[in-house]
Amino acid sequence: MAGKRGPKSGIDLDELENRLNQRFDKLECIMKDCVKQEEFQLAKSNIRVLLYENDNVAQYTKRENIRICNFYPDGDLTDSVLSMFNHAISLENKAMNDVSQEEELSQSVISPSTRQTVITRADISACHYTNPKSRGAKKQIIVRFVSREPIRTLHRFKKNLKSSPNPHYKNIYIMDDLTPLRIKLKAVVLKLPGVEKTFVINDPLPRKYLKNCSKLDSLAIMPEPKQQIYRRLHSATAHNWEEEKNKYKDIEDDGTMTFFWRAHTLTVLLLFSCILVYVAFFEEQSNDSDYNMKRGVTAMGLCFLLFGVTQTPDGPFRRPHPAFWRLILCLSILYELAMVYLLFQSPADARALMKHIDPRLGVPLPEKDYGGNCLIYDADKPEDPWHNFWDKMDGFVATHFFGWWLKTLIIRDVWFCMVISLMFEILEYTLEGAFPNFSECWWDHWIMDALVCNGLGIYLGMKTMNYLSMKPYHWRGMWNQPTYRGMAKRVALQFTPYSWTDFEWRPTSSLIRWCATLAIFFIFLLAELNTFFLKFVLWIPPDNYLNLTRLVFLLFMGSCALREGFQYLDDPTCKKFGRQAWMIIAIIVTEFLVAVRLDHKTLLKPIPTHIALFWTAGIACLIGYTIWKFYIVRDVKNDLEALRKKKVAETIQEEQEKEQPNDLQALNNNKESK
Repeated sequence: MAGKRGPKSGIDLDELENRLNQRFDKLECIMKDCVKQEEFQLAKSNIRVLLYENDNVAQYTKRENIRICNFYPDGDLTDSVLSMFNHAISLENKAMNDVSQEEELSQSVISPSTRQTVITRADISACHYTNPKSRGAKKQIIVRFVSREPIRTLHRFKKNLKSSPNPHYKNIYIMDDLTPLRIKLKAVVLKLPGVEKTFVINDPLPRKYLKNCSKLDSLAIMPEPKQQIYRRLHSATAHNWEEEKNKYKDIEDDGTMTFFWRAHTLTVLLLFSCILVYVAFFEEQSNDSDYNMKRGVTAMGLCFLLFGVTQTPDGPFRRPHPAFWRLILCLSILYELAMVYLLFQSPADARALMKHIDPRLGVPLPEKDYGGNCLIYDADKPEDPWHNFWDKMDGFVATHFFGWWLKTLIIRDVWFCMVISLMFEILEYTLEGAFPNFSECWWDHWIMDALVCNGLGIYLGMKTMNYLSMKPYHWRGMWNQPTYRGMAKRVALQFTPYSWTDFEWRPTSSLIRWCATLAIFFIFLLAELNTFFLKFVLWIPPDNYLNLTRLVFLLFMGSCALREGFQYLDDPTCKKFGRQAWMIIAIIVTEFLVAVRLDHKTLLKPIPTHIALFWTAGIACLIGYTIWKFYIVRDVKNDLEALRKKKVAETIQEEQEKEQPNDLQALNNNKESK
């Protein structure tokens, strides 16, 4: 095959292979030198394109081959294969003779040119068995022809072997000799609904075609030009949007659906009805009104959760289970209803209601001032000179660290996290007059909180985010694991992400994204402040489990809400705001309104003049930058419509420039010919 050229295309296979090897070498250099994730993804995509090109070359070398299965001759292999081929052709000629005899009235005659000629040894270049890849596998036969014409004849008449009187020919299967990649592609395509068969059109550059005889018409599976990819990216559905975002990532799933992934609506309804029947007929009644009220409210909430988990639509996440995220959505609805109920209560009634949840509540909180003596090393107390430092090392240190680690995984942007972290420290300076526990030492604000706890948490979140973005995701059902260790590992991996979608917020790419970024900052900071506001107005101690429960609950809601919000901004076909995103905004706003209603004197206390001037100047600069960026300079990097028009204009101009020299050359040739 060295130096062989295709009969029609004129492709030098050795030269093409050398070019592919050179490109692979360049890609290896890029892989070694690339640091940024974008460069790595680009190199990965180029490798995939090269694999497809190499597969095209490999398939082209097999264009004169066919593969025969379920055929085991006893004598000479080539003679047996020729006899089988000519037997199929003879059956076709016999059928044509029968048709001519039945149509005597119409005087139809079969001309010799319509009869099929036999295949001879001169048409076959080689014929041999294949080596089975596994023990016990059956051998197949590879036949290489001199040209494509006998192969076309065989594909036309191989179906006649099914009706052959020879029983050895009935189960023979003849197909093109495909590469391993195309064999996998064929298996995947045949599993699609409505697909009857697949076949290969062997052009000079072969492409795989799918023929769907029900709904699709000759869908070609081939690499798309950049312009088509660009248009498809910005006109895709929500599902295709996620596929486009992750198209360069290694994600595989065998599609195993176990008992826990199926819908069990009738089973759940039957169990729920049995529980209600037990309560109605067999449980003894209680005369305790408070006990009955609590049980009734709890049962009402559980009934709503049961309906929501089984009937509400799935969210954007699949792990650990879609039902878990449906549960989070239903819990957020119940929490919002509870906040709305608290909004209509007086401060005394609201604090009394909290005692139904925890009897230890309802007691005024002692204020703790973290300011005071700000000496890190207090020489006046030689028995414990580091007492100020150890006094600040409470449970909030771990909360800050792990909280910002998880927030980074939710926001998926380091700069967003840094801005929110610094802005919250500025808000603590602003509100320390109204809330004494915001009064902290300077080193507590900027070193312990902003730099150490928040900074290390953001850094660890960034490293975790990079790992999750680059790792392969190969999912296989637990019962498909060969060992018990693999099953246990698969159960543990169920609590990890199914895939990872990178968030490219691009806040200055358009005015809408800029306003959305500012709204995200505002909602995030308000949610952080509500933690302290609710704790203050409802008299909830810092070490109470309700504070940590609310923070964990907000993390789950926020992860789903930001994913929906990002898709709403990034997917041009997504016209509906996400359910969880809508609900979390309503919850945060309602929490703030509850805090203001229960203690508006403290929350709306005037701030000092110098701080008010600082915020006024900051807001003015923000508004001025927005006007300058989007209305004066109009420096928008990713204005998609303008970018599309610009690319179309450049393409038209390039085509016109290419056509002009051709037109001039054609005129000169005409003049010379005249």
